[in-house]
Amino acid sequence: MHLADIKVKASRCVVLFSRSSLNEGALKGMPGRGRIFAFSARRVAEAVQALGRVDLILAGDGPAPDGARLLPQRGHGFGERLKNAFEDARAAGYTEIVAVPGDVPGLSEAQLSAAFRALETRDNVLGPSPDGGVWLIGSRAGTDLSELFEGVPWRTAGVFSGLVRNAPGAALLDALLDVDRPSDLAVLASEPGLDPALAALLRSLLLVPVFPTRVRRTRTHGSRPVAPARAPPARLAA
Repeated sequence: MHLADIKVKASRCVVLFSRSSLNEGALKGMPGRGRIFAFSARRVAEAVQALGRVDLILAGDGPAPDGARLLPQRGHGFGERLKNAFEDARAAGYTEIVAVPGDVPGLSEAQLSAAFRALETRDNVLGPSPDGGVWLIGSRAGTDLSELFEGVPWRTAGVFSGLVRNAPGAALLDALLDVDRPSDLAVLASEPGLDPALAALLRSLLLVPVFPTRVRRTRTHGSRPVAPARAPPARLAA
């Protein structure tokens, strides 16, 4: 279903801004042919369904999760495409919009619920990633998207700080790890409290040979390398 062909009834939506799991897996040299990203997208769809009265929109190259509405990306750069996705969702009638990427396997209903609760009293909400990106950007109708995204250094370790600078009153959620490289799988597997399905998938992937990624890593932030070709929202890239 294309977003433009559907009469919107819900006021809230989650925009899954991502590549297909196969493309993401190939780009990042991930074991398992992108299974971790297919898992992540499925978890987003399940979380949205559990929330109720929230629509799921795919802004990416699919395949779309069951029940998701399609929103073609438009624009020349990542920041422009992301801003346009928010604007198109607003034009369709949504008043509270949350955008997430397809590479955060730990994302669940609890985090999305917290984001929408925050938008009841705040104009914007952000979910930081440990590498300086973000795993969630949320905004409600009436806010200035140009101001929110102005000058943000997309696909760098300065995304989160740039967004906070533009929206100092934004609500901040707990940090979640996004998966950018094979070594992130072991980091994620070491985190306490993983649900059994994710833990089992990570164990199986850590046994699969890893092939070199085609993404050149040149910058570092803390102890983790950052891809110059990616960030959050930089992690929301597609």
